[in-house]
Amino acid sequence: MSSASIDDSGPVGIGGWLLLPFLGLLVSLGITGLSLYSDVLPALGSDIWPVLTTPGSAVYHASWGPYLIAALVVNVVVILAALTLLFLGFGKRKVFPLGMIGFYVLCAIAMSLDVWAAEGFLAEAMPAEAAEMKPEAWRDFVRTITTGLLWSAYFLVSKRVKNTFVR
Repeated sequence: MSSASIDDSGPVGIGGWLLLPFLGLLVSLGITGLSLYSDVLPALGSDIWPVLTTPGSAVYHASWGPYLIAALVVNVVVILAALTLLFLGFGKRKVFPLGMIGFYVLCAIAMSLDVWAAEGFLAEAMPAEAAEMKPEAWRDFVRTITTGLLWSAYFLVSKRVKNTFVR
């Protein structure tokens, strides 16, 4: 983007409302890292994995294995994406706004995995836990979609975004 395409009347730099997506990336790193460490990795360990994935166990379901592997992959991808976006954002790279929109899509996919689990196989494998998880999963999903749509629109129309991410 040449300097001729910068709107001299508009704001420039990482400030104003643009600070919030950066804060969101940091929060995503923390929440996802904590979830990975406290929920996903222990479930993949030698104490829990066999209980969840062995036919005949009290909480067995054929979907546990794929769900836990998908959760591991999604959590790692979200962490790597957030780190990459922080690097690109502070470097004021042109690709950052599109990357953020992609990140919101990724987060929606991640949340849909939890809704799928709560509405699907967890209701069979662990009915009490699934019933407790459903409202939170749906609330998080709706919040993620709403946040993603609002911030995506911001990244598409903001003068500050157009003026800041030019490298």
